[in-house]
Parts: sequence; structure tokens; C-alpha cells
Amino acid sequence: FSYEVILKYIPRSEWEDLKTAVYMDTDVVVISGLNSLLSSLTNVVYARGRNEKGEVNYPLWIWGKNSGFMGMNIVDFHEFWGLLRNVLMNEAEVLGGSKDKVRSDQSFLGLVQEQYSEKVGDMP
Repeated sequence: FSYEVILKYIPRSEWEDLKTAVYMDTDVVVISGLNSLLSSLTNVVYARGRNEKGEVNYPLWIWGKNSGFMGMNIVDFHEFWGLLRNVLMNEAEVLGGSKDKVRSDQSFLGLVQEQYSEKVGDMP
């Protein structure tokens, strides 16, 4: 939930930089510079083109199927929760309301990506 806190302390004029922020779990160790990673994230974003308003089409997150290390669109990530709710409601209808399935953050991200792949970028 860091995206909820960070935006309160960063001026809106600087939010563009937060649309491809690097998220890392606390157990991730970085043993080299992140410049090439940041360049890769930028390339993924610009390869997506622009939306119908002519704006850069930022994904909600960019990952390699590991939620512990990803590029995260902190500004728009709140959209994820609505998408997840839609996916889980559809799944509950298909499963007849069964709620026995155990989920994790990684599985939630994967579920949303399956149904809304246009909202997600793949880590190179």
C-alpha cells in the first residue's frame, strides 16, 4: 500500500516519474546499478504507444511474474483493486461461490493480468 502514502508527499508536478517506479520486497538484494533496469522499464512503456487521448500508455505494473521485484505505476495502481474485484467476482460465479482457494499477492497480480493483459507490461 505504499502507493497510497507516497503520493501524499510528492508534488503532483513530479508524479510522472512515479509511473515507472521500481518496487522491491525487503528481502531483495541489489548487487549492481539499476540504470539498465530503469531503461528497460522505460522501453516497455514507450513500446506500448499512446492511448486515445495521446497520452503515454503506462501499464499498472511491469513484471516477470514475480511480485517481489517489479516496475510499478504508483500514480494509477489504485485501479488494480477494482480490476481484482471484477476478476474475483467472476471467479466466484464460475466456482459457485466457493471461497476455499488461498491466494497471495503474486496470484492476485497474475489473475488480473490474465483478464486485463493490456494493463500489464512484461519485464524484458
